[in-house]
Amino acid sequence: TLDGSYVLKTSKAPAQELFATRLMQQLGIPTPEVRIIFGKDAEHAKIGEALMTVAGQMDRRGSTEEAHRVLMRVHSSFMSSMPILLMSLVPGPIPLGSASSEQVEELLDVSAGNGAAAERLRIAGRCWLADALLGFRDRFASAVTCRDYQKLRSMLEQSGPE
Repeated sequence: TLDGSYVLKTSKAPAQELFATRLMQQLGIPTPEVRIIFGKDAEHAKIGEALMTVAGQMDRRGSTEEAHRVLMRVHSSFMSSMPILLMSLVPGPIPLGSASSEQVEELLDVSAGNGAAAERLRIAGRCWLADALLGFRDRFASAVTCRDYQKLRSMLEQSGPE
C-alpha cells in the first residue's frame, strides 16, 4: 500500500511463528502484529483472489516477469489447506534487497555517530539471536548452536560495543 507493507506468509507451523512473534516482542524487538488465517476462512480465498488480481494488473502494465512470480507464489504457497500468517502494517519499510550499496551503507553506517543505524544493528542482532535460539532460518541464513552463542558472546566482550 502507499502507507507501508503488509506481509503474507504461509506456514506449516503457524503456532510456532505466532509464539516467535510474541517472544520477539517481549525481547523488545520491533515486530509486526500477526494473525493466522486458516484455509476454511472466507478471507483465505479472498486473499488468493486479490493476489491473482494484482498479478493481472502487473501483467497489463508490462511487468510480466513479476506477474508470473506472483502467480507461481499463489499456486505454490497459498493452497487452501495452508494457513496464512498476516503480518500487520510495517510503516515506511526499508527493502534492503532492492537498495543500492550506498543506501545500505547509509542505513547501517555507525562510524559517523549515526544513532539510528546503531539501533537498527542492535535490533537486527536481537532478532538474529531470537531466530537462532528458536531454530528459525527464514530471515537469516545461518543457524546458531549454544556453543556458537558462547563464541559470539566472547567475541562481543572482546571487541563489541561498550
